[in-house]
Amino acid sequence: MIKSFFKISSLIIVLGMTACSSPRLDLTGMPTWGQLKANTEFKFDCKSKIENSHLTEISGVVNGYANPGFLYVQEDSFSPNRVYILDTIGHYYGSLNIRGCRNFDWEDLAIGPGPENGKNYIYIGDIGDNLKVRNTIFVFRFEEPDLTKVDFPVQMQIKKAARFRLKYPKGRFNAETILLDPISKDIFVITKGEQAGVFKAEYPQSTKRAAKLKYMGALPIQMAAGGSISANGTEIAIKNYTHIYYWKRQLNEPIDQALKRTPELLPYMVEPQGEAISFTKDGRGYYTISEVQKNSGLGPMLYFYKRK
Repeated sequence: MIKSFFKISSLIIVLGMTACSSPRLDLTGMPTWGQLKANTEFKFDCKSKIENSHLTEISGVVNGYANPGFLYVQEDSFSPNRVYILDTIGHYYGSLNIRGCRNFDWEDLAIGPGPENGKNYIYIGDIGDNLKVRNTIFVFRFEEPDLTKVDFPVQMQIKKAARFRLKYPKGRFNAETILLDPISKDIFVITKGEQAGVFKAEYPQSTKRAAKLKYMGALPIQMAAGGSISANGTEIAIKNYTHIYYWKRQLNEPIDQALKRTPELLPYMVEPQGEAISFTKDGRGYYTISEVQKNSGLGPMLYFYKRK
């Protein structure tokens, strides 16, 4: 009885915190898109089964830059603090253990440049907050390792990862999408809800103190679940569970300005709980990944869409 009382009390407190800390996005200037045009530059190419049946909650994927024959994926919500290595047809090649970086709710990955020129970095978005109880969110960054001289399956320890502590300007939000601008190195967090809030952490991000995210506006995207920016910075994709929204960025155009223009819809075979998307390093297409299809016995699948 006492335990039940404390459980109920705790739930009331959490719900109260949630109700008080869920501000509405400022929708001033939010674009209206109307009927969106289907993009015809890409087409579905193939799908493959993810070999490791334990990877049931994949929520982020990136194509390797130093290792373009591999994909990196991660799982969300208190899963191990690991990034997993797959090849481009779903075979499992091991994991990277990210020391000192707890997985509270890792929701997305990004890849691209960082502090040292010529090196590639993987970014982990620990940004999920379904109950809206987090005062800060985190992005972790580590150098993409060289996998050309390792024995597979590998279990590699990543001993050095930068940690960026980020705060929303007001309140708390749930988010499942991070974008890295390879030109400015700014990080964007896209919130998940009835609309998508666009928040920016300008480069260089501090590892010593919490940085306040800058609100850049809202998009009429419901339940934004993942995103990607191409290696050259000219293509942007944000997906939810039914569509992939696609923008072509103009020369010297800021990301937030590009997102205000009307997107096109990329080809997409709707997946069960599909949250992960990544452009390929060479620009020849993009990958998406589904989670386990519950009650069907079907495991997660890797989909590839190629440029025509």
